[in-house]
Amino acid sequence: MRMLDSFEDRRKMNRSNDTFYRAVLGINVFAWALLAGSLILFRYARPEFITGIKTA
Repeated sequence: MRMLDSFEDRRKMNRSNDTFYRAVLGINVFAWALLAGSLILFRYARPEFITGIKTA
């Protein structure tokens, strides 16, 4: 089955001009930033670790 000639061949396009590539790159950067932010948030949101018997 042959592709229609009206579509550009994405392999010949420059990556900076490809909208799909730029969208995926943006989503990827956003996802990594969200992961890093989540790890930092959960690192500081942990309860304090108390050992032994708690005295008043």
